[in-house]
Amino acid sequence: MRPANLVVTALVLALAAPSAVLAAPALALAEPAKTPVAKCGDPGRATSVAGKTFRGKAVWDDGDTYDMTIVFKADCTLTYGYNGMTYSDARWLQDEDRIMYAVNDGYALYLAHWVSKTSLAGRMINQPRNNGQFVFRLQN
Repeated sequence: MRPANLVVTALVLALAAPSAVLAAPALALAEPAKTPVAKCGDPGRATSVAGKTFRGKAVWDDGDTYDMTIVFKADCTLTYGYNGMTYSDARWLQDEDRIMYAVNDGYALYLAHWVSKTSLAGRMINQPRNNGQFVFRLQN
C-alpha cells in the first residue's frame, strides 16, 4: 500500500470508528518481525569456527585441485591460502554447524558443515558456475 493510501485508510477508519484512531497508526508504523541472522565470531560455542585454522583439499569438478589453508577470524573475516599465496579478501558467517564464506571478492562461495569434531566438508561454486567439493581438517 502506498503511503498516501495508508493515510486515507487511517482517516476513513478514524471517522468510522473513533477507537480505531489509535489502532490504525500502530498498524501503519509496526516494524516487520525480525528473523534470526547468521553470525560469526562466537568462540563460546563448541561448533564455532571463530579463531580456528583448517587445512585440506578443494577439488573443482573440472579437475583443478588446491591444497588450502583457511583461518576464520572472530571479526567475520577469513584469511585463506593456496598455491603459495595468502589472501584476506573473504568474509564468513555461521549458523549452528553450517558455515558459509565467499573468497576472492565474492568470486567463489563455499558452503561447509562439520562432519566430525575436527573436520569441515562441503561444496563450492564460482562465478562461471563451476562446482566442487572440499574437506578441511582442524589444525588448532
